[in-house]
Amino acid sequence: MEREEILAKAQKENKGKDIVELDAQKRSTYVAFTVSGLLIIAIAIVEFIVTKRFPFGVIAGLQGMLATAFLVKYITLRKKHELVVTICYSLLFVGFLALWIYQLIKGL
Repeated sequence: MEREEILAKAQKENKGKDIVELDAQKRSTYVAFTVSGLLIIAIAIVEFIVTKRFPFGVIAGLQGMLATAFLVKYITLRKKHELVVTICYSLLFVGFLALWIYQLIKGL
């Protein structure tokens, strides 16, 4: 294989995007995901300080975000570890969602 053939094959596999663009997209997604998680945690802390209630809904949102990220990673990579982490975060999501709904119903 010549250099041009290798480059053409790599571009075809990457759907026309070059390596730098893919890396930038990967890094920006990681940074956005991290910042979003930190903002959710900050909001949860402020809500707890102000209302004296544990913010189950906010924490459920964070767990849902993490479960989705690992689900997509599992679908892409098909690694057993990613599936286990997806299941754990999904269970946490369902648990915090149930606690949030209970908190809303009881008016705690």
